[in-house]
Amino acid sequence: MDIELYEWQMDCLKAWENNGHTGIINVITGAGKTVFAMAGIQKVFKMLSTLGDEPKPYETVPLQVLIVVPTIPLASQWGSVLREWFPQLTHGPGSLGFFYGAQKSRSDCRFMIYVINSARYALARHAHQAIKQGKRVLLIADECHHYTSSENRKIFDFINVLHDRNESLYTMGLSATPQNNNYESVLVPALGPQIFEYSFKEALRDKRITPFALLQIAVSFTAEENARYQDLSRKIYNSWMELLKQYPELKEMELARIQQFLYRLIDQKDKGWETADQYMRFVFMRSGITRTAKARIQCAIDLSKRLPQKERILVFCERIDQAEKVYYEFRKSFGNTVNRYHSKIDKEERKRILRAFKENEIRILISCRALDEGLDVPDASIGLVLASTSTVRQRIQRLGRILRRSSNKPLAALYYIYVKGSGDLPSYLTERTTAQVTDLRYLLDEKTYIHDKYETLAVQVLDDQIAAGASGTQILEIRQCIDEGQLLPDWMMEPSEYPAIINTSKTRHEKNYWLVMKKIAEKAMYYSFLTAENEADDASWEDQQAGLFLPDSDFYSEALDNLE
Repeated sequence: MDIELYEWQMDCLKAWENNGHTGIINVITGAGKTVFAMAGIQKVFKMLSTLGDEPKPYETVPLQVLIVVPTIPLASQWGSVLREWFPQLTHGPGSLGFFYGAQKSRSDCRFMIYVINSARYALARHAHQAIKQGKRVLLIADECHHYTSSENRKIFDFINVLHDRNESLYTMGLSATPQNNNYESVLVPALGPQIFEYSFKEALRDKRITPFALLQIAVSFTAEENARYQDLSRKIYNSWMELLKQYPELKEMELARIQQFLYRLIDQKDKGWETADQYMRFVFMRSGITRTAKARIQCAIDLSKRLPQKERILVFCERIDQAEKVYYEFRKSFGNTVNRYHSKIDKEERKRILRAFKENEIRILISCRALDEGLDVPDASIGLVLASTSTVRQRIQRLGRILRRSSNKPLAALYYIYVKGSGDLPSYLTERTTAQVTDLRYLLDEKTYIHDKYETLAVQVLDDQIAAGASGTQILEIRQCIDEGQLLPDWMMEPSEYPAIINTSKTRHEKNYWLVMKKIAEKAMYYSFLTAENEADDASWEDQQAGLFLPDSDFYSEALDNLE
């Protein structure tokens, strides 16, 4: 099958070829890295088929493609994609095999898909055997950041004993976040250096992913939760100071190394192990308070009630205990339209749940890390992150779950609910330039949201309409539109996006709503632009205003003609 590629995929394919068909590709989730991999496979088959005097059918090319993935669902997904793109090459015995759990195909299949837990001790042996038999091997490491631990890196052991790597092995590493602690020492020697990066910014520019908005909602502990949190914080501090007396080198370590160091103390019962064990238990208990904070869960429930009923929502938790608690709380409000997906649920039940979500039988799907990577989750334009802690990699992966391009999603939304005064980070992404970002507060007792930026802009729009002579009925309509938009990202799009939406609105109220959102968006853009211009030069207010949007009078006539 001929594969139609995006421009970034063609550029990346050229870079991969120029690097001897080796290297790591850093691509944002949802931009098309699996299709790129299919193109890479096709390119190698085509290249090898033309070696010699006459072209050979792909079926006779001595190439074995080995693909390693972190999970079983992802292995199944890769199998489906291979069958779609290479129906002739994956048909019949000995063509497509899997290696995980009880399912272990013969190791000489043309395409072999491994799950890492089973691949550790088999893949290197199979690859070395194929090369000894005169075959060439294309090794594709999907989500390659997983394969740097002391156990997982064993899949690369065969590379060290190859006599002529360039003639027998091609490699491709795929990840949205490849550069972990052992990137230079493990991944680069095995797969080659990073040869291409396709970022959020570039994917948004090329319209390969849905534009997105990030709404960060601050909640607070209850008085009881805060008292418990502070008590555990004191205990954690005291345990830590005791550990530093015995192991002052801890002060210079990064968090990941500290955890490894303390776990080793506990396992080996070395000096200070009881203090280390106490410290880790206190940390775990305190994180549990944060994960299951009453305001965090109630905020998510109230938010889901106010979001449009047509939207499907992915709720991301950090641990299974949190996911279960959130699930049972959501069930009280949403019944059978909510379900959860995590590793402790039976495999067949997980398949059923994911299928129900795809078929819109489930509106809200709650998960832990099981959906963070790889799985081709159906379109969901809204994500709710309830995780109290996450690595940067997990944050990016979770954002990628809602960014797959869809004509039904003019703007995706990720809601990040965090607890003020806890270990939660107040900003979901370290770089606020990748998306429209706004901050809200949730008041548990009142069950209300405070959105300072939006409310300031909305009041100005309302005041403008009043000054223009809007009737009482029209003002009520505008207020209703403003209330409906408070928790949505609909006012955060580019002003040029609104006319098409307004023109296709099916009801007068829907049209009025988008007219009001358009005006708020113009106000937001105006003040953002004004701030930047004041910092850059002395451009006048009138000049800045003229370059931003139509005069207010045009909006008034447009809105008033349609408001009842």
